[in-house]
Amino acid sequence: EGYNHITRGHWKVVPDGSCGYELVSPVLKGQEGMNELVKVLEALNTTRARVNKKCGIHVHVGAEDATGKKVANLVKYYGVNENIIDMVVAPSRRNSRNYYCRSIFEAVNDRGTGMYTDNGQDVTENQKLDLFKQMNHIVKRDEWNEETPSRTIANISALIGRNNGRERYGKINLTSFRKYRTVEFRGFNGSTDVEKIGHWVNFVTAMVDKTFKTKQVKNKVQEDPRLAFAQVFGKGVGRKTLKFMGQRAFNFGLLENPTDMFQFATRNGTI
Repeated sequence: EGYNHITRGHWKVVPDGSCGYELVSPVLKGQEGMNELVKVLEALNTTRARVNKKCGIHVHVGAEDATGKKVANLVKYYGVNENIIDMVVAPSRRNSRNYYCRSIFEAVNDRGTGMYTDNGQDVTENQKLDLFKQMNHIVKRDEWNEETPSRTIANISALIGRNNGRERYGKINLTSFRKYRTVEFRGFNGSTDVEKIGHWVNFVTAMVDKTFKTKQVKNKVQEDPRLAFAQVFGKGVGRKTLKFMGQRAFNFGLLENPTDMFQFATRNGTI
């Protein structure tokens, strides 16, 4: 098909200006949807399809029950744990290195400065807390004014996407809620590997479920890096995904001992 954003009842291949072509699924649900994904990837791999660092995995998670507070919790949770989540993605997708999936914290910088990248500067804890306070203010203000959830989510989207090339070019894209009632995750690198994609899908769907049920997101991670990693990829996600992500972070040289992490987290009741 030609380039379009129309949701089909079938898989489609469309041209994409950033990477060549994009394979787009219909709406997939539950284990049946995962089984279909496996079949399509197996078929794709028979064609010797290849990806490079220009490619990415974009996962839309249904969010019909979203409210401004739930989405603010999700964005804050991702932001607090972004450095940990970046441990399992390719180096080209970390921080704001990729134009099409900028950091949550790109919003704290003056437009166009690109501070949250690899030029030796970073976002301070005070800047992060200030961004979270701005989100809380949007939620409380819109509740007071009796705004719809869609309006509040659009306001949060404008806040975190204000310094992106386009508002949707962030690791979390909230503009998709307006049209599709989804939250889009754009941070994972391109792949045709069933296991990699399956665990990433499991992680982001569990993250939405977990944060939507949370009353308040903590602003800091566990001090012990083993527990911090296990809380993100294990709690509410599952042991298989935690083991896979632990090994992936180890392969990148960012986690010392995935077996020790898993055993320590199990003893401490984190998973």
